[in-house]
Amino acid sequence: MTKIKLLLLLSLTTWLLSIRHPFLLFSFLLIVLILTLFTVQFRKLGDRLKPLLAIVVLIIFFQLLFNQSLSPVERIQAGLFSSTKILTISLLVFYFTSIISLGSIVEALSFLPESFRLALTITFSFIPAVIEEGKQISLVQSSRGLRSSLWHPLAGITPIIVPLIHRVLNRAEKITLTLYTKGYGR
Repeated sequence: MTKIKLLLLLSLTTWLLSIRHPFLLFSFLLIVLILTLFTVQFRKLGDRLKPLLAIVVLIIFFQLLFNQSLSPVERIQAGLFSSTKILTISLLVFYFTSIISLGSIVEALSFLPESFRLALTITFSFIPAVIEEGKQISLVQSSRGLRSSLWHPLAGITPIIVPLIHRVLNRAEKITLTLYTKGYGR
């Protein structure tokens, strides 16, 4: 059953990437959002949407700045369309991972080589840890008086990103050393 769900997820994301009609894309986003609201707690959905909204703003900004072949209105439309695709696919993956356990996903991918399955398992377990680390760093920085500003958004992000990258690299190094001492990679 999990393999069927994963094939459905793969086919839906492929279909979403090929959509050219905005109404169809926005209606599918609405359906995925409603399904996710019925499945996941509202707080978890909000936590998922916060970084995605920053990505949406960046995509629209980059479309306005770099896509000089279109008029400004068409650039905004292209940015909204592209960011809606990313938002829809991300919410679709979030929905599927909320209804399928990560263990069953790895089990469904049993046809892959063992080293690749191990990499997927580590990646799946690493993502929530990185998100939690980011929350902890953000909490520590806000307790130190760090406030983000609309005029200097990078000034508020940099004190979070730099320690996060440091912690992620340390954790990756520890995992690498553990795997190497257990005999993987020889």
